[in-house]
Amino acid sequence: MERVRPKVARTEKDISIAEASQYYDACAECVGKDVSSYAKIGFFDVLIRCENELKILARDSDFTNNTEFERVVHALKESNHQGLQQLAHSLKCVNPVMQQRLWCRLDTMTNLIKAILSLCPNEENFVQMLKDCCDANLKNISSLVKEEDKVRTEKSLEQLKEAVTYGRWQFGSCEDILQGKKNHELVLEITTIVWHYDEIGKNIDRILFEIDGKELKGIEVVIKQFGECKEISAFQVELWKKGGRIYNHNNYDSSDNEVLYLSVNSQMSTFTTCKDLWQQRLSQWKEHAFQLREKFPALNYFRFNEIHSLIYQIDTFLSPKCLGRSLQAAKSIKPFLQKINCQVTDKDIDKILQDWRYFNCDILKSYDLYNISDREDFKECRDAIARFGLILQPLWACLPSDRVERPCPILLNVGKPNLILYPHKSLLLKVFGLFESHEYIPRAEHILICNEHTAEEDVTCLIFRAISSDKRMQTETTNMEMDNGFVKPLYCLMYPEKLAPETLDQVCKSVHSILLDDVQSEKLKHCCYMFAVMSCERDNLLCKLLEPFCVSLSNISLRTLPNKVLSRFYRNNWANPQSHSIDTEPPWIQLYTSKQVGMGKSTLIQRDIEKIRKIHENSTKTIKEICVAFNSKDIDWIQIMDNLWSYHPCPEDSLIIYHLNISSCVSVQINDFLFELLFLQHIDSNSQISQCFHVNSNMIFLIEIPSTLDNLSPNEMFFNLFSRVIQFPNVEVSNLNNSFEFGMDAQYTIKWMQQYFEGNLEFSYIFFAFFLTKTTCIHPDVHFKKKS
Repeated sequence: MERVRPKVARTEKDISIAEASQYYDACAECVGKDVSSYAKIGFFDVLIRCENELKILARDSDFTNNTEFERVVHALKESNHQGLQQLAHSLKCVNPVMQQRLWCRLDTMTNLIKAILSLCPNEENFVQMLKDCCDANLKNISSLVKEEDKVRTEKSLEQLKEAVTYGRWQFGSCEDILQGKKNHELVLEITTIVWHYDEIGKNIDRILFEIDGKELKGIEVVIKQFGECKEISAFQVELWKKGGRIYNHNNYDSSDNEVLYLSVNSQMSTFTTCKDLWQQRLSQWKEHAFQLREKFPALNYFRFNEIHSLIYQIDTFLSPKCLGRSLQAAKSIKPFLQKINCQVTDKDIDKILQDWRYFNCDILKSYDLYNISDREDFKECRDAIARFGLILQPLWACLPSDRVERPCPILLNVGKPNLILYPHKSLLLKVFGLFESHEYIPRAEHILICNEHTAEEDVTCLIFRAISSDKRMQTETTNMEMDNGFVKPLYCLMYPEKLAPETLDQVCKSVHSILLDDVQSEKLKHCCYMFAVMSCERDNLLCKLLEPFCVSLSNISLRTLPNKVLSRFYRNNWANPQSHSIDTEPPWIQLYTSKQVGMGKSTLIQRDIEKIRKIHENSTKTIKEICVAFNSKDIDWIQIMDNLWSYHPCPEDSLIIYHLNISSCVSVQINDFLFELLFLQHIDSNSQISQCFHVNSNMIFLIEIPSTLDNLSPNEMFFNLFSRVIQFPNVEVSNLNNSFEFGMDAQYTIKWMQQYFEGNLEFSYIFFAFFLTKTTCIHPDVHFKKKS
């Protein structure tokens, strides 16, 4: 642009058309956009007309300062005026874009033009929002916001004064909390007005900021109560999320399904007593939980809320209303139990149901489940969980031996935690190298891959599994064998840096209390457990805690373990992974890839599914086809689990075919999912849902791999899971093995197009032929008179 401007600005009156065209082409090359489209939607008109308003956006601190701008937007959103709410939306969309792209240093005219054009990517909505902003009185926006704040503050103060006489605090029930209803955790009711959790803090903060001390005297008691109520609510939430349940019925001594109310005109001592009670309950439940996990190892495969859900399902299956129904419905609990023992059968499930029905509760007396307090708030809850753990004990006890049959070198510290750090993010292959160095094939119980939904209790379960596994080995193995260094099962926590910050803090406390506390260390001094944490970030809290236990394993390598796992779990032709055989007995897996987009991977998969159906058409098997689509950056766990489970219930001789359709927009999170599905054969539930999925012997997985991935660098792509080291069965789809087939409509269309472009037909003939096919039964493949 700069090289063109001096030539255009010369004093000559006339410029030739050729020169003007040349200058236009040069400008268009610099800008690289169709400027006319911007003119059509009125973008330039708005910029010219609103010059003064744009200066306000560029200079006023209400818009240039992020904190002030958020305050302005928040005030406009809370306004009762619909026009101001719309202005808040427009400002939120327009101002950050202007600040980032236009109100910055632009050294050349070309950069300025490009910056202006980048504001509006040919979208009329942006132009309209920019117009809305400029039509508003931006100069007086600050005073408008202050006026709105003043009105809201006075209204909040008036309502809070009314609460002193008529208000009451309402706490959320256990059901509300577990359903994630944050605003129900704490509510202030003021006659017909309700302040939800997020409103209470905002309204009180606004009053404290705007109102002087004299007017606060009448409402100080409510403000103090709010502080106590927040703590009561926090204790309740943590207790229920950790699986504690209470069944007593008094005033503030409520049960889980009842709602706790405290009147605002109550004495402060009432609030303090209630807070102390719930704090004590939380502390007591933590002791009960620790005791239960120590005494009943089968519980260490579940969070306590999962156990409550499973107990509820079992009670439902055994209720008189369900006795006449098939026990097939009860098989929904099977995937949970397969995490304990992958070989669990339907017969095992039936036995568990019968053992639950006829359980003698007196047996629990021999397990010394002492009461931590005289109140016995948790007795019913504790005994139900203990009963569940005791009934599942045979499943845990009959696990295939974890002991490797020959000694091999142990690279990790035994009886201590181990920290393993790697600078890169592809830990999924590294963890295989770690297990390969121990001559050990991992299952779902041995590896926990963290994400933002992983709970602290999941990590606690993993650690307790490591401890209880060693205790089981000690009962199976002689002391001489243990002294010879036989390999112990390894339990590995991966990616702790992906945990939510609050969860990571809780995990650090749990790791310290279970493994590093002086009392616990003394109890575990003869326990040869093996527990490792693998991370890519040295600076996260757990890595800092375990820094003294950091080990270097630079010499481990990945050789044969992944392929051993695949050949052990699936019946593919592993001698020739490139073979495309669909008559193999399940379970088996098949990848479909292509070097180019549009090669028809989905079409080939559908053809293969039809071939599988034909192979089994004379058998008694029920064929179920399920498509699981991954078409967004974040995995929708609830939707995915519902899709995986959509086959249930099915007869035992059914065949389930899964088509995993992975789109190009997926994130690296797909790595973890495929690793858990294909290698660990178990997708665990998380804190959001109480579902899990286990790969069974009647399943086939046809996996469609995208040709390209959006917004991922090469080292982040999930192809690292399908590296050359791991020989996945793969079909490369091309026009050689998947020739494109035109349907009848497409064939007729092409035929008519050929005739038309060769000059043999007029448009009226084509229209007539199309009309005939839509309104009559005349076949479209008819001969019309050629154009003369």
